[in-house]
Amino acid sequence: MPINCLQLVQASIEKGEYMDFFIANVYQDLYTFDRTQCEFGDVNEGDDWEDITKIVLDKKLLSKIPLEDRLVYRSKEDSQFKLYHESIVNIIKSVNPVGMAFLNIEEWNEGSLFDFMR
Repeated sequence: MPINCLQLVQASIEKGEYMDFFIANVYQDLYTFDRTQCEFGDVNEGDDWEDITKIVLDKKLLSKIPLEDRLVYRSKEDSQFKLYHESIVNIIKSVNPVGMAFLNIEEWNEGSLFDFMR
């Protein structure tokens, strides 16, 4: 399955002792949050949303973006969010990764970032 705008860059960790790691470089930035239904403080000069407390995706906007362009992308509203299409999440989950969790973006809240670790 071709994934647009995703590059896996080989990384060496601890003086080259571990060479079998990759960094996911996501360079597809998309506006996909529903401004009218999300809850956030303000938009700063860099056009990033501040103090986001609730996220709702704009389904109408998403339907206009070809699937291959939104399989993996970074949110333009706040670049901390990397969004993965359910089909990609299912592929990753199929290998039973340890220490990794996926959360539906619309179920996200400020405290949920590390809930899976409890």
